[in-house]
Amino acid sequence: MSDGLITINRRFVINKTRHEVFDKESRQKTRVEPRLIKLLCMLAGNPKTVMTRSRIIHEIWNDYPGANESLNQAISFLRKILLDTNKELLLTIPKKGYVFNGIATEGHESAFIGSNKIRRSLSVAHMLLLTVLFASGWFAFVVSRLSATPASRDHDQKKLSEVYRLDASRTTKKLHCEPGQRSVPFERANEKNLAELARIDMINQAKNTRSDQGSLPK
Repeated sequence: MSDGLITINRRFVINKTRHEVFDKESRQKTRVEPRLIKLLCMLAGNPKTVMTRSRIIHEIWNDYPGANESLNQAISFLRKILLDTNKELLLTIPKKGYVFNGIATEGHESAFIGSNKIRRSLSVAHMLLLTVLFASGWFAFVVSRLSATPASRDHDQKKLSEVYRLDASRTTKKLHCEPGQRSVPFERANEKNLAELARIDMINQAKNTRSDQGSLPK
């Protein structure tokens, strides 16, 4: 890979110039020995490929006599800063060497964040989407109910008026119609009844007056 920045698994940014490894999730920056940075870039630049111990020792340590132990310590340190506790990112191939089992890209992928943060962001986005959908559905329901209310009221008023009309018609026919006679309008029937009651009341008052005069002492 070219000089500059390398991002591993969209999380760890390797700065080959400053000899640093930056964790975008924890925001932690670690200074690394130049030789170890060179080793990490060598492994990341050849993913899914077995890098033999002899090749690593030759290219990184220049066949230094104590390089075997230094290589073991270097791999252990890199696994620590890359949080490779299960030894899955830097795989050990017994009696052969190591394999980089991750994703390495050139440059600083600032658009990406750690997988945990991605999941949290997606969860928040899903909750917001569900809230918006629920609010929209409720608003549409209320609007539909309000828009239907005037029509419902008019319909109910018409039905109620029709019931009153039919009931008044049946009552008038029942009270003021006799067999063989035409129906009498309700207002005229009331007028006749009131006139009859007034005539009967005048007769009763006249009778009471004559009775009172006859009972007076002579």
